Amino acid sequence: MADLVIRGAQLVDGTGAKARTADVAVTDGRITTIGDVSVAGEREVDGTGLIYRAYFALPSNLATKEGLHTNAILGFSTMFNKLLQRRTVEFGAVIF
Repeated sequence: MADLVIRGAQLVDGTGAKARTADVAVTDGRITTIGDVSVAGEREVDGTGLIYRAYFALPSNLATKEGLHTNAILGFSTMFNKLLQRRTVEFGAVIF
């Protein structure tokens, strides 16, 4: 059993490849599995919804003067802060 399993996270590996959906298992503070995690986690997080919901939950006209859309950033950071306030956090990860 893993300490934490994040299900359905969007992973970007930094190589320039497109983001891919995968599970991430963490045990003893270390990432132990990336891909299809078949073991249960002592704690599990649904990694599919936070950024997706954040993007569509706010008006699409939120943008900087240069035209950079900021609704996803504002929505995600607001939801992530609420999540942290409601739980006792031992460690965390933000995976885009």
